[in-house]
Amino acid sequence: MQTDSVNSGSITSKDQPALLWALLVLFLAVIAWCARYWMSGSFGLYEDDLTFLPMAMEADFNTILSTISGYFSTLAEQGRPLMWSWVVFLGHLGWRLGGLQGMYVLAYLMWLLNITLFVTLLRRIYPNLLFGVAAGMAYVVFAADTTQSFLFNAYGLQTAITLLLIALHLYISGSKIRWLSYIFLTLVLFNYETPFLLFLAAPLLTKQRGKVLLKYLVLNALIVGAIFLGVYFLRLTVGESRVASLGFTEMIQIGFRHMAIGPFVALGSYGLRPLQVARHLSLEVIIWMFLGVLAFFGMLYWAFRQHNRPRSNLLTIKQGWWSSLTGETQRELRLLAAGLLMLIMAYPLTVILRPQSISGRATRVHLAAVVGAALIIGCLVTLLLHGLRKKGWQIGFIVLVSLGLATNFAYGWRIQGDYSQAWTLQKDFWADLLPLIQDAGENTAILVDPSGLADVPSINANTWNLPRMLRLLFVIPEDWESPPQVFRLVDGWEENIIRVERYFTLDGTNTFANMVRFGDFLQRETIFITTDGGELNRLLSIPIQGQTITLKPVGKPVLPALDTRLLYDLMIPLN
Repeated sequence: MQTDSVNSGSITSKDQPALLWALLVLFLAVIAWCARYWMSGSFGLYEDDLTFLPMAMEADFNTILSTISGYFSTLAEQGRPLMWSWVVFLGHLGWRLGGLQGMYVLAYLMWLLNITLFVTLLRRIYPNLLFGVAAGMAYVVFAADTTQSFLFNAYGLQTAITLLLIALHLYISGSKIRWLSYIFLTLVLFNYETPFLLFLAAPLLTKQRGKVLLKYLVLNALIVGAIFLGVYFLRLTVGESRVASLGFTEMIQIGFRHMAIGPFVALGSYGLRPLQVARHLSLEVIIWMFLGVLAFFGMLYWAFRQHNRPRSNLLTIKQGWWSSLTGETQRELRLLAAGLLMLIMAYPLTVILRPQSISGRATRVHLAAVVGAALIIGCLVTLLLHGLRKKGWQIGFIVLVSLGLATNFAYGWRIQGDYSQAWTLQKDFWADLLPLIQDAGENTAILVDPSGLADVPSINANTWNLPRMLRLLFVIPEDWESPPQVFRLVDGWEENIIRVERYFTLDGTNTFANMVRFGDFLQRETIFITTDGGELNRLLSIPIQGQTITLKPVGKPVLPALDTRLLYDLMIPLN
């Protein structure tokens, strides 16, 4: 069987024992847990978690299977049946294994699976331990995407990276099973599509050269293009909302624009996060930075000592320059090109997101960039470190790289703090709100002034999903056609909230909500909550547009008579 191992002339996988690579995976496993999951015991559910996971936590396994079957029966819901299926299945499994903490342990294991697949791919394409250490650490501390510990993304999006990495492993395994790689690649489009086009660089990971390599690049591009167009028109045929709302030409234009911006943001995050860490130093962050510098320096120096080689002159480009380079240098430059191609191709399919995003859930726009960015960092560190002539310069360079990686590692502490704080904010909000709205019943709208609500950069708390929450906390009677909803108002809500006499008109222009039942709500059935100074209070009348609006008077308790659901026990502390 043909294999696509490295043909550098001086390095084989036997030169770097498997035990050393296993130790690298173990090291990265510890770094990954510390960077994103150390504080997971104080994490909760957020945003889309609250849309899908409460059901998955409450349901029995037969219901989960029925739900998954429903996702595959139609592609109309974003055309991603695998993504939704992973979310409810893994959410259900994680809850059964260990409650909320079990869900986060399972999310960590999904990320660790990708880390392991990536490191083993590195070993197969270029078994140089220094390259593997640098690229592996860059992969784990990649902080352009800050959503690794967000359960919905951990289950629904990271699985797309899993499928891509499996496809790359199959591709480099030889021509006899290469066709299997395209099956897994196709599954990426039914999971979460942004990693799909990274596969265009797959031939660069093999040992093929010259015209043979060009042949494989063209053939692979044609197959990838055919798969993409086939799935695109399939989604278009079934009326998938996001495809149907964008024309093919518009999607191409947006893709090129994102390709021009996204890679700079992704690579730039390695320099941006240290600046953000420096502006928000604390004792914990300083300790994590110190430990990170020691750990990363130790690993890089150890890996560097494992393999010394003759230097190549990269700066003098003349006739015969390429052939004058060592096999190792040629391989690193080729993988650098593969990384650049992968980084660029991480963005054409991010059509509904902004590639400039550097905080919050929107940073998932950089999800697929991690593979290319890590390859680039691994190649650059290896090339530059072996290009330095003096030992002092080499040590200084390792210190500089270690400091950069350590500050990105320490930035994970800030992300975790935001997740912990956001869960606390949600629990505090509902613990304070429920006593004020006990009389909320059918057709009741609860309006919350946003001025005193706290927010955190990395994840939303008490925002667009508020209208759904009462249905997740209580068992709503089936005969209630319009259950009570809580709406977070947006700045300037007073300007257009009254359009029909005696009613409040609520929609996306005056509320922070998504995919809920908007409409006209009778003012006498509306509850208004102020949040000045972070303290919630209920008003019985409010001045709007020069008139005083009388609101719902306090009535008999309704909500306390309803049965509560599982989420209520998680969010509302026992008295």
